Amino acid sequence: MITTKSAMTVSAVAFALLFGGGVYIVMNLNTLAKPITERIARNALGVDVSIGSMDIDLKAKRVSVKDIEIDNPSGFSKPHIITIDQADVALITAGTSLINFDLIDVSGVDAYLEVKESGTNLQALQKSIAAQASSKEEAENTMQVIIDTLTMDGMTLHPSVTLLETQDFKTIKVPDLRLSGIGERQNGVLAKQAVAQVVQELTQSFSAAASREGLYQGLSPEVLKEMGNTQLDALKNSVNEEINNAADQIKGLFE
Repeated sequence: MITTKSAMTVSAVAFALLFGGGVYIVMNLNTLAKPITERIARNALGVDVSIGSMDIDLKAKRVSVKDIEIDNPSGFSKPHIITIDQADVALITAGTSLINFDLIDVSGVDAYLEVKESGTNLQALQKSIAAQASSKEEAENTMQVIIDTLTMDGMTLHPSVTLLETQDFKTIKVPDLRLSGIGERQNGVLAKQAVAQVVQELTQSFSAAASREGLYQGLSPEVLKEMGNTQLDALKNSVNEEINNAADQIKGLFE
């Protein structure tokens, strides 16, 4: 569930480290960390997030999270917009203020597309994430994170509600997603920000697949334009991130 997964794994280990590994904390870590993780993900996305189970192995520096469910934004009929079977995390280093993840591997990612005349649930989730990011509220968890590599495979889009006459839709396989260097340039970002970035990228991938399959037929030009601008902004931010990373690398050659 990093986004989903990154939400789950980041906060779980952070919780353990911040509270210092007392006997009670260590013995009950999985139970205590799960609601904290769900709350961080909810604050990042603006919708409820639930975790089926969480297994934390501090000695091996690994976390396994199963059965992650991200609720649909309000106004849509299905209970969930995205579900994730499993997220496995490998940790490099951890301190009281910064956690560096080596690899976050997410598998079994399913999205349930709903299209209404006013827009899609993927678009609504993107707006919700943007609204949470611009909120003036002080972050509840100030732990900084860096994610070296995050992969998502087994990604499937399920068109459940559209404006098309036919409702006999087949599932759509979506290309695997790979992200790298999350928070690296900034020497760490808030766990909430990392979750938001990952899920934004995920929704963009699913939305692009829906567009390629013609599932946005029937939407007004105004709605399509708004969706296009949203995807363009996300692409622009991604490009700027790559440019900044390249500039830092070039700068490092002369230091």
